[in-house]
Amino acid sequence: MSFDRHTQFMLSGHPAGFDVVDFWEWHGANCLDGSIRGSMAEFVIMKALGIKQERKAWAAYDLDFHGYCIEVKSTSLFTLKHGKDVRQYVGNQRLTFSIEPKHIHQIGGDWTSRNRNSDLYIFALLTSPDASLLDAWEFYAVPTSVLDDMFPEHKTISITSIENAGFQKCGYSSLLQTVNQLLFGGSMMSEKQTSTVRVGSEQEKEELQRLIACYQAANSHDRESVWVSLGKYLNGSNSAQGGKGFENQYTSAGSQN
Repeated sequence: MSFDRHTQFMLSGHPAGFDVVDFWEWHGANCLDGSIRGSMAEFVIMKALGIKQERKAWAAYDLDFHGYCIEVKSTSLFTLKHGKDVRQYVGNQRLTFSIEPKHIHQIGGDWTSRNRNSDLYIFALLTSPDASLLDAWEFYAVPTSVLDDMFPEHKTISITSIENAGFQKCGYSSLLQTVNQLLFGGSMMSEKQTSTVRVGSEQEKEELQRLIACYQAANSHDRESVWVSLGKYLNGSNSAQGGKGFENQYTSAGSQN
């Protein structure tokens, strides 16, 4: 069963005097602990992208986003060190993220070959000991195809390598737009693509998300109609060619899931 914030621990049919919130505070209060920080990064990114889903603790990837698979990795400028009688925050000297290809065990089957089992990586850097400050989170979104092409055998990647590959950090408020541009705009996926997604107001963002969801669910005939509506968000030197590039990229990436 799944707990909620109202769950009480019971003893002989009566409340034991503590509840699940007490457990959560005991288990997860130290957000700079690597395992807790990783879950916090997934949660913060889920909220930034407008996703609502249960945590995928043992899945091949972390988040679902309109049919695409997202892997989340995190690190922090600070770490919490424990001494005999003191705890203190110290600087983290190793700011890297794991990108190691991994096996997946299929129930009733064998282990798969080693792969990066997502369409997009989002790397999260926490710049403050207080993880509740959303302005203290910095994000780098990188298509998995780029990592496979440029870092096929790497187990880790540094922020410098990410930036040298052409991907810049963004904040919590701009993460959704960045992800939409990478997955649906085409301009940052390939130098050959010239179209970008133009998203302004929150209403336009919501409309774009709805259109993308409709495009994915539509059959090949109905996609033509949805594409006409999506066209107003595209701009570039050649809108027709850019649109076709977007469509080919979208259907190709979607077929991998």
